Amino acid sequence: MATSDRFWIGVAVENDGFVLTPDVSRASAPDGSVEAGVAAAGAALNQAFQHIYRNAPQAGQREVKFQFPVARSQATPRDQWVIGLGHLGQAYLWTMMLKDAEARPTRVRLTDDDQVSTSSLSTCLLTDAADVGQKKVDAAARRLEALGVKVRRDPKRLELDGGPVKSEQPLCIVAVDNLALRKALDRVQGATVLEAGIGDGAEGFSRVQAHAFPGPRLARDVWTGDDAKASRPVDISKPAYRSLLEESGDECGTTLVAGRSIATPFVGAFAGAFLARLAATGELQEHAWNFDVNSL
Repeated sequence: MATSDRFWIGVAVENDGFVLTPDVSRASAPDGSVEAGVAAAGAALNQAFQHIYRNAPQAGQREVKFQFPVARSQATPRDQWVIGLGHLGQAYLWTMMLKDAEARPTRVRLTDDDQVSTSSLSTCLLTDAADVGQKKVDAAARRLEALGVKVRRDPKRLELDGGPVKSEQPLCIVAVDNLALRKALDRVQGATVLEAGIGDGAEGFSRVQAHAFPGPRLARDVWTGDDAKASRPVDISKPAYRSLLEESGDECGTTLVAGRSIATPFVGAFAGAFLARLAATGELQEHAWNFDVNSL
């Protein structure tokens, strides 16, 4: 039993979702999916974070139920293209590799031009200290190849400015923080494109957004106009940002930091698990999803 001075939350995994309950736990369903388990863990850790870090009054004090989109069929493509290997792209791959061998992809193309940094160690699930300074595609590829996956490494930035790009893989997973690339995703041809990202700044990191293309809207109609960050006011009144400003004296740099996405492994895990579930779904009934992990 939980007591009044302790944080305690029960996690029950189902095939199509999960339930978080305060004070009481029940057995998970025997057919609970890997994606549901990873998403449940991410959501539960987010509740704990909100309780400890922000002393949020409702964190862990209400029942949370979540269900994945209804799947008409389940057939994960065995040949996939993953673009972006930050915390979200790696969370997707990590979730996929937890599945049974017959449900994992057997061939994966990895595209990313970035290197593993020390900050990657606290957010990226497929890297460790020995990978710092190496290309992310190499670090991720070694983990996948150890499980028998055939990997094609593209240590470069994907450019869609030059026109359409034909995908050799039937499924393309996009997990990049790049507005220009997102607006051009209609130029990826010959594949189902699943894209996801999280919100900006300290207040928006728990927000998850995902899209599937082709769909009823073009990518350029989803992300309209110029970069929203260029004109969106950024709040630097929080104590951490005020302290940074006082220490550095750099208001421009502080504003830039405040407006950046903040990666947390538990929100990334929830988003990665959601992408993994979409990847295992046949014909999608919806093409856009928005969640705030704080208020599922």
